[in-house]
Amino acid sequence: MVQYGKDGVGDQGHAEKHSSKLPSASELRAINEARTLHKSNTFKAQLDLMLSTVRPNKSRIPALERTLQKLYTHLTSLPSISPVHPLEAPDALPSLISHNKQGRHSTPVSSSIAIPYPLPIPPQSTAWKVAFEPPEIINVMGSWPNNFSVRKPDGTPFSVDLVVEMPAGLFQEKDSRNSRFFYKRAFFLACLATSLAHSLFNFTVEYEAAEGDVRLTTVLLSSCKDGADHDFSNLNAAIRIIPVLSDNAPIPLQRLSPAQSNVRGISTLPGAPSQQEGEQSHVESHPPTAHYNNSLALSFARPSRAKLIGANKLLDIAPSFRDGLALLRVWASQRGFGAGFTPGRGNGARNYCVRGFEGLGAWWACLLEVLILGEEPAEEMEGSKSDKTEQRRSVGRGLSPYQLFRAALDFLARHDFQNEPVFMKVVENGQKFETAEWKAHYDAVFVDSTGTVNMLAGVPGCSLQLLRYDAANTLRQLNASDDPFSQVFLTDAREPHARFDTVIRINLANTRHYTSLEFPSTQMATLHSLVSTVRKALNTRAQVVVPLQPRSMPRPISTAQPTPLPTLTLGIIFDPTHAFRLVDHGPPASSAGVDAYRTFWGAKAELRRFKDGAIVESCVWDEGIVRVEDREGIPAQIVRYILNLHFGVPEGDVCILGGDLRDTVSAPAVRGRGESGYKNALAAFDKLTKKLKALQDDGHLPLMLVSTKPCSPYLRYTSVLPPSPIPSSSKSVHPTTSHLPAFEVALQFERSSKWPDDLRAIQKVKLALFESIARGLSQGDDISQACVVIDKNTSEIEDACALEVVLDGWAFHARVGHDREITLLQNMLEIGSKRPDQPTLPAQEREAATHSLHVYRKRFIHGPAHHTTVLALHHKWSAFSYTARLVKRWFGAHWLSARVTDEAIELICAQVFLFHDNDVPACGKRGFVRAMNFLTSWDGYAYVPLYEAVRENNAAVTPEHSIAAGQGSWRLATLENSSGTMWCENVTVPVANRIRDLAKATVLYLVEGAQTFKPLFEPHTSGYDFLIELDLYAVSRYWQSMRATPSVWNPAGYVNIASSADDGSPVRVDFNPAEMFFQDLQTAYGDVMELFYDVYGGTTIGGVWNPSVVRSEQHPWGVLLGFSSLPLAQQKKQKPGVSFNAEGVLSEIRRIGQGIVKSITTRS
Repeated sequence: MVQYGKDGVGDQGHAEKHSSKLPSASELRAINEARTLHKSNTFKAQLDLMLSTVRPNKSRIPALERTLQKLYTHLTSLPSISPVHPLEAPDALPSLISHNKQGRHSTPVSSSIAIPYPLPIPPQSTAWKVAFEPPEIINVMGSWPNNFSVRKPDGTPFSVDLVVEMPAGLFQEKDSRNSRFFYKRAFFLACLATSLAHSLFNFTVEYEAAEGDVRLTTVLLSSCKDGADHDFSNLNAAIRIIPVLSDNAPIPLQRLSPAQSNVRGISTLPGAPSQQEGEQSHVESHPPTAHYNNSLALSFARPSRAKLIGANKLLDIAPSFRDGLALLRVWASQRGFGAGFTPGRGNGARNYCVRGFEGLGAWWACLLEVLILGEEPAEEMEGSKSDKTEQRRSVGRGLSPYQLFRAALDFLARHDFQNEPVFMKVVENGQKFETAEWKAHYDAVFVDSTGTVNMLAGVPGCSLQLLRYDAANTLRQLNASDDPFSQVFLTDAREPHARFDTVIRINLANTRHYTSLEFPSTQMATLHSLVSTVRKALNTRAQVVVPLQPRSMPRPISTAQPTPLPTLTLGIIFDPTHAFRLVDHGPPASSAGVDAYRTFWGAKAELRRFKDGAIVESCVWDEGIVRVEDREGIPAQIVRYILNLHFGVPEGDVCILGGDLRDTVSAPAVRGRGESGYKNALAAFDKLTKKLKALQDDGHLPLMLVSTKPCSPYLRYTSVLPPSPIPSSSKSVHPTTSHLPAFEVALQFERSSKWPDDLRAIQKVKLALFESIARGLSQGDDISQACVVIDKNTSEIEDACALEVVLDGWAFHARVGHDREITLLQNMLEIGSKRPDQPTLPAQEREAATHSLHVYRKRFIHGPAHHTTVLALHHKWSAFSYTARLVKRWFGAHWLSARVTDEAIELICAQVFLFHDNDVPACGKRGFVRAMNFLTSWDGYAYVPLYEAVRENNAAVTPEHSIAAGQGSWRLATLENSSGTMWCENVTVPVANRIRDLAKATVLYLVEGAQTFKPLFEPHTSGYDFLIELDLYAVSRYWQSMRATPSVWNPAGYVNIASSADDGSPVRVDFNPAEMFFQDLQTAYGDVMELFYDVYGGTTIGGVWNPSVVRSEQHPWGVLLGFSSLPLAQQKKQKPGVSFNAEGVLSEIRRIGQGIVKSITTRS
């Protein structure tokens, strides 16, 4: 039936009319871009939605515009101040108050307003004077007039730059020298601040200096919420007043050259030219002041005007410029290339921005301008000596925003700013300096369109290295994923522990400070030299050494100088190949660089002869290096040494954020146990393999042994603690240190007709084979035990026997897998499935066959393959095994290790490394944080390209799977296990939810500014319904606990002195009563409770009742309810019911655990 509207036209007619309309050319282009360029419509829709939400709310802009109009009227009508001595200038400020008849402040102006003079302040002998004239030209510049502003991730206000041109009559030609211009600029700024602070505007008036540069101080105006017509507080914007020098000022542009010397004085930076007292010289040394000159050039009106004109031009010729710039700035903000947190709105680990990029918002637009319009040709630069033989080609002007964004990332990832200068197209009447001058005095060169400003002058070279590093990683993410939107634009990548391998915080209180003609303060000069020194010391060990800093805090107008940074934070990304080497090689003994090398390294430098015959200067960093993980502390050791040598920083003032986690995975010294270490365990395994193969020659083996495959985390470097043996000389050990783990080994014999074709008979043959091997091994002197052990609660067709061997104090469980078993088990399960006339397999036998097939695949197929691949990852990435050990310790510390297998945790860590194949952690701490971030947002399913990573063909082939993600329980699929259930059997929905919640709490703790990681490994018992305390003597792995007390197993207090009490017990392989008790409880009560336990020496079992059983007040009466129950009082005409008997269950547990359970406490 057709429904009619008001116009009498049926909906069917509308549909036919609409369907006949063809898409336009622009719509077809958009459809094609969504399919080819963006890879998916979803990604394009997400970009479009983000672009519509990151810009200011247009409905709140009129209040700001009214405020700007009133500001213009107010500032242009200010009274003049006659020239006064700069030290007497504060007394002249009250004359501005008479202009405002109704001021808001009653405080005397001379005491409440400070003039932000650069240091040192002008002396009393100064002959020049400062004055004030009202400005005539005031313009809104920067990102605001062209709607380039984008919303920051942490609520930083939009910046509205109000450029105020200072009258040219206030300045003289010589004002470019010795900071005279900046003194006069400071007084002009103080006059504006005085007038606004005592006006009728309801502003918060503050000073602000980006990165602490007092020479470029601005006035920051924030609106107070009062409901007036000029109240723009709802816009979340701040007005920044920037005084600039007009174009007709008397200061010549030639004085802005990087080679000019505009400051006279003495620099104490290492390597700076200086003149000693009493030294006679006919020629004065005046080094160039390139950074000072750049700050002077930034104070002209021409650069800001040129950027505004250039942006308007780009909007006309490149319609996608605005949106492309927005994408680029959002990406940069998420990675700290901008301002940090707004003061008062938050603090923590993300309260960092990369040094050099605060206040550099205009550079992103200039970067796109270079890509679209091209660079200034090198041959047109006067005296150009550029190494580039041809200019870079510009990109198309009709590119989409996403294409512009990718073009910018490609430029950033490929371009080396430190060796290849960039010159924007010079505007008419622009100044041109020689290329050699720019390259000689700056780490990086990006000259604006006026030819006078190097926009990267204040950006350390290491910060640009991080920018290049991040751009390259983002491009790989865009190419590798079909939906990279969240990773590229939404994920806040500023958290330093996940971004850097090591984060170092340096206390600057006791630092030896240097002075420089280039920088406005001693601290800025010291920081510049300090970062360069650390970068030089680490050399090839680090890919990136970047200084991090909080956002420069606005200060009251009563404070002249910015608050110095109390600390400096360095983020370091290591090169895994070179980061942890023990020896640094220097120049040969006969080279010219020996003196410089010895001066830089001090007493650490020594002349050494190496095996290849080379005699070179070198530095050896082997102090305290005992374990493999100790090498991760070598870079920090170098930083501490070099800072103490050159800057006098005490070693205690250099703090490694997160602390040292090596003790977390280190075993304590235990009486009765041998030397721990993975190499010793692997040596014992190799020895066992040789002995097994030697039995074949002695006639103890009826079949030839083909291979022995280990399947134990102790033999692949991923166990929480390094394994340690219990030598046969130790007659007995303390019960809390008596656990001797058995290393699983899979044996494979040759195929032979001697094997029976029956599952039950195969198991009997295995017993006979093990008995023969045990007799042969028992003849050796170094084998203290060789016997056959049988698993409990197994069926007749299941692999249930093993050969237990104790060799030199190491225990092994060897099992034999016969490839015929899997065929026979599969044939059993196929009975009745193909032919309906065949009898079906009984349910009990089918269950036994299914379980036996699962056990066989785990022990003899997936287990050895997983072991081999994880061991390959350990050799490929040195931090992988350390990461896995830390993550396992975290699972154990929160009582989750009994529910999550070692293999599942290793797959999670492998996913972290393989997902960031080009940005893998070089340190275990960074890998640990990455794993926690993964667990917080994981939906429970992941395909891990584990086997592809170690094979020649690295192309990942994702198998077909039918497991739906997000169902709660885990699925870790691999190429060999498409279902993903092999290693995740015990991870139920409640366990998965608890892991996710704990991971979120861990990440939140890190984001809030964690100084140490140790609290992350402390359990919290508030979330459990009951706690079962165990007797320490029943926990044979107690010595592995992080909270273990050594006095328990060593009352005498010394490791090498035995206790007088006879508290020893015989050694039993893989015997831990506490863990066995936990498994029994899990089997008996798994339907009514979830149990949690730390297998690494935990003394408490935590329990949570099943809410479906406990919270129901009444269950219908019946048999085989599955839980202990109590009858309820029956009302008339009411069916009989029962309730859950929680107290009875706990009493049963107490009775079952007699001798193991110490006490049980319940939560009220």
